[in-house]
Amino acid sequence: MDKDLLRIRKVVEKEFAVFQQRFSDSLVADSKLIQDVFTFIKNKKGKQIRPMLVLLSGKLCGEINENSWRSAVALEMLHTASLLHDDVVDETLERRGHQSVNAMFGNTTAVLVGDLLLTKSIQPVLLCGSKSLEIFVNLGKRIAEGELLQLEKSFCLPSEADYFKIIQYKTAALFSACLEMGALAVGASNEKVEKLRIFGEYMGYCFQMKDDIFDYTSQAHIGKPILNDIREGKITLPLICALDKATEQEQEEFGRFLEKQSVSDEMVAVIKKMVDKYDGCAMAARKMEEYAAKGREVLATFPDSVAKTALLDMLHYTMSRTN
Repeated sequence: MDKDLLRIRKVVEKEFAVFQQRFSDSLVADSKLIQDVFTFIKNKKGKQIRPMLVLLSGKLCGEINENSWRSAVALEMLHTASLLHDDVVDETLERRGHQSVNAMFGNTTAVLVGDLLLTKSIQPVLLCGSKSLEIFVNLGKRIAEGELLQLEKSFCLPSEADYFKIIQYKTAALFSACLEMGALAVGASNEKVEKLRIFGEYMGYCFQMKDDIFDYTSQAHIGKPILNDIREGKITLPLICALDKATEQEQEEFGRFLEKQSVSDEMVAVIKKMVDKYDGCAMAARKMEEYAAKGREVLATFPDSVAKTALLDMLHYTMSRTN
C-alpha cells in the first residue's frame, strides 16, 4: 500500500484495525475448500478503500461504533463477492498482480463462494437498522443491474449518458453506500447523510473514470492486462471522447469493428492509436476533475476536521493513484 493511502488510513487507524480483525473473523468456514478460498482472499486483499470510507464518514459525523464496523464488514464482503463474480463473467485470470480466485479454484467454486459472501454480508447489516438494510439491498440490486447494462451495451457505442449510468450502478453506488451507511451508523442527521451519499457518488465516478483511463495507459500498474476492456467490447470514456472528435471515416471503421463483435490485435492497436491521437484520456481526465470539483463543493459544507481532510485526500487519491 502506498504512503498516501497509509496517511489517510492513519486518521482511523485503531478503528480500521478492529475492522480488519472483524473481517478476518467473518471469513471462517468448516469446509476445507471454502476455508482455502477464504484464506486466499484474506492473503490477497486489496487496499480496502471502501471500509475505510465507512469509518471516515462515521468519524466526520460522530463516534465510530458497532454499527460502523458491521457496515464496513458487510460492504467489504459485498464488494469481494462482486469481484469474484466479475472475474468469472469477464474470464479474468489475474487480479492485483496475482491469480484470481477463479483461476486458482475454478469458475464454479468462485461463483458459489461469491454467493456465500453475498449471503453472509447481509447478516451484520440486519443489526444496523431498517434504513441501512434498505440501502444495502438496493446496492446489491444496483451492482447487478450495472453489470447487466454493461453486458447489454457491449460491442455497442454507448452515449455518454449510458456510460455514466453504467458506472453509477456498478461502481459509484458502492462508494455512495459506504459514505451513507457510515454516517447513518453514528446517528448523523438526514441532511449530513444525504450530502455524504452524494459525495460518495462523485468519488465513485472519479474512481471508475480513473480505472477506465488506466486501460489505455501502458505505464499503469493495475494488476490486469492493458486494453482489456475493449477486448471485451466495453466502450469506456476515453474512447467515447476520442470518437466524438474522430473523422467520419474513422467512425465508420469503428462501426465495422463493432459489427464483428470480436477484437483482433490489429484492431486494438488502431483503437489505441485513435484514443492517443484525439487525447481521449486527457478529455476523460478533465471530466473526472469536473466530478471531483462537485464532490469538494459538497464536502465544503462540513466543518473542518481531520476526517474531512482525509476524505478530501481520498478523493484526490482516487484520481492520482497509479494502480
